[in-house]
Amino acid sequence: MKKEISRLEAIDNARAYLYGLFSLFFTFTYDKGVIDEILKGLDVVIENPINVQMQRAAIKVKEKMESNKNLFFDEYDSLFLAPDGDMIRTSASFFTEGYESGKKRLEMLDFIVQTPYRKSKEYKENEDDLGFVLSFMSKLAAEGKKFKDLQKQVFEKIINVFIDDFLEVISKSKNSDLFKDIAEMMVPFIEFERLYFEVEKPKKKPKKSSMARVLPYENLKRKRGRSRKIEDGACNVDIEEEEPVEDVD
Repeated sequence: MKKEISRLEAIDNARAYLYGLFSLFFTFTYDKGVIDEILKGLDVVIENPINVQMQRAAIKVKEKMESNKNLFFDEYDSLFLAPDGDMIRTSASFFTEGYESGKKRLEMLDFIVQTPYRKSKEYKENEDDLGFVLSFMSKLAAEGKKFKDLQKQVFEKIINVFIDDFLEVISKSKNSDLFKDIAEMMVPFIEFERLYFEVEKPKKKPKKSSMARVLPYENLKRKRGRSRKIEDGACNVDIEEEEPVEDVD
């Protein structure tokens, strides 16, 4: 007999699934298997959306990806792997400090060591990279109450402080078509998470021209051709579980 789950458990399972799905959009890969994984996830979202905005955006994303199997990879390249001047950064450090591998990475490292989860060896970006952070949150949400306080800290101190600016940059990019709809799909989820954790949306800060200031960092030039096999489950591409854990590279 199947065990009935509580309403809160059902919500956490749904949150874990959505975090995992969104992580796939921002995890670098040329593995065509990711397309099927994303399309399956979009079907779930279309059938069980948070609101009409999410549903409509998910339908657009699915239609575009089905009509052009290479659109996801081509647009990912143009947005996130473009020459320095046009490349959209995906780290919390860059959006909050103007350069990579800053305080937000250190904060993420502190959060990570409180769990058995680690960045996989294949995932070359920093720990405050959005793809990793979303995967990490997917794992924590799947644990339910166990990491509830830690989830709130990661959301409040990492995701919440830069996600609006990040999605806005995507929406306004001349190279964004598919990802503009992905950003639209993510907005209701971020708003839901703010309600869930009782966290306020950050106030809009005056824009600085220094946003182009970038310090050199190890993974600025991402190598083409690096790929990861997408396993069953929406968030396993960049997380490894190690228990017990003594340290983090």
